[in-house]
Amino acid sequence: MLKSTVLSWSRFTHHHPFRVTYNPYPASMKLIPVSDRKTRKEFLDVARHIYRNDKIWVPQMDKEINSIFTPGLNSYFTHGEATRWILKDSSNVLIGRIAAFINHKANEAKDQAM
Repeated sequence: MLKSTVLSWSRFTHHHPFRVTYNPYPASMKLIPVSDRKTRKEFLDVARHIYRNDKIWVPQMDKEINSIFTPGLNSYFTHGEATRWILKDSSNVLIGRIAAFINHKANEAKDQAM
């Protein structure tokens, strides 16, 4: 059961509390690096799982998603890196995916400008 509580947001003011809803029994989540065939497939399956009941959702093609993370198909990798993770809940159900990109060329340009 969710319950409400009053908290103060001290960064702004102690005089204006705001009401938030929280779950006193949060589910644990696992952040799993995409590192093998199984996790690569799960990365693709996350959206299908989340939107499985949405009749108007059109999935992105797996080939298109995979091309983003394949160095030979994405010229970004000549000057950057990417990594990705999947997120599972305590029941081992897919609940999200995350991708992070680092652009070394842009970082060098910013460092030189400073």
